[in-house]
Amino acid sequence: MITYWSINFQNDPFLFRDFMSVMVLVNIISSLICIIVGAISRNMTLNNLISSFSMLFSLVLCGMLSHTSVTPYSFTFIMQHLSYLSYAFELLAVNELVGRTFNLVVHMPGGVIPKPFPITGSTIALTFGLHLDYYGWDFTVLI
Repeated sequence: MITYWSINFQNDPFLFRDFMSVMVLVNIISSLICIIVGAISRNMTLNNLISSFSMLFSLVLCGMLSHTSVTPYSFTFIMQHLSYLSYAFELLAVNELVGRTFNLVVHMPGGVIPKPFPITGSTIALTFGLHLDYYGWDFTVLI
């Protein structure tokens, strides 16, 4: 909550509300997964191992490390849609990128720096394969 304002996210109370609600939902889902795994077996070592692997699975396949616009119905596509963090990542990225304009500066080899040019946050989100119109659907999946 403190870092939201210090890292220069959008200064809008409604976007902050959406950010906090996504963070709370992700925390609740992660906790519930670990609680369910803990209720399945009495072996604490096995529970920790399964919980750790399920969190690692969700983190690796959420789209931050792999491109989200892979071939539909491929193994990576299906695994990304099984990860609840995929929906949270898309929500947070769209929440903070859409409606902003950035000045992109390209550093060329040899020290040549061309003029910066503006680029919209929507263009950046679409470049990473995020869906701008899935905002409501992503919230529904997390709930």
